[in-house]
Amino acid sequence: MNRIASPRVPIVVVSLLVALSTSAMAATGGRPAAADGEDELQYDAYVCGPLTNSYGPFDYRSATRDERKLVESFHSDPALQNLHKGEMMNERGFIWNDFDYTLRAFPNHPASLAAIDTLATRLKSDKPPRAARSALCYFLRAIAFRPDDGTVRVLYGLYLLRRNKLQEAIEQLTTAENLMPNDRNIQYNVGLAYFRLKDYDRAYERAVRAYQAGFPLPGLKNLLKGVGKWKEPPPRRDPDEAAQEPPTAAPKQ
Repeated sequence: MNRIASPRVPIVVVSLLVALSTSAMAATGGRPAAADGEDELQYDAYVCGPLTNSYGPFDYRSATRDERKLVESFHSDPALQNLHKGEMMNERGFIWNDFDYTLRAFPNHPASLAAIDTLATRLKSDKPPRAARSALCYFLRAIAFRPDDGTVRVLYGLYLLRRNKLQEAIEQLTTAENLMPNDRNIQYNVGLAYFRLKDYDRAYERAVRAYQAGFPLPGLKNLLKGVGKWKEPPPRRDPDEAAQEPPTAAPKQ
């Protein structure tokens, strides 16, 4: 199956309410965000909203457990439960806006970014009615906030890949690869993008890297087999095992 592999974003339902410390970060300006697939340089606070917020913004990677719980327990966690049930509404209204609340507090909140992408795909609209801002805006905001967050780059790459923005997806996934070397999900999805571009040699190269690293889905391999571009690579040797082998000397003349 031709599947896009996404990083795991677990649902954690919590109930403890604690105080959330506050900080502020000034939004960076730029040119207006326009069509799907444009990069982080297109972030504009006027179009996508400023990064300043009454709570935060906080870097999700370094936020304390208590800081996360205050927002997640009332917003993203219940909305994720609704999303998995196929429910678009809850007692607070359209669940998109629960993810919006979370992403204003934590612009690089991975589960909410993935959820917004899922919602936009299901509803076939990048900015459905009642949505505070477009799905694209959340990725542009997250990258402007923390350009060194590899998970955000992966999620944005998958967003672009699902919309057939292949070169842009490769750019984001390659940036993610530089931040998160040897990630098998990245290798697989870059390979999938190259396959769709009919660059089968590069697709094969990435597929080999992904499968040698233990990637479980056979989709890309099957696609390459279908166009006669797959051959089984030699087993990957364990570097530690190779280092223990005695050196091979040239035979004496």
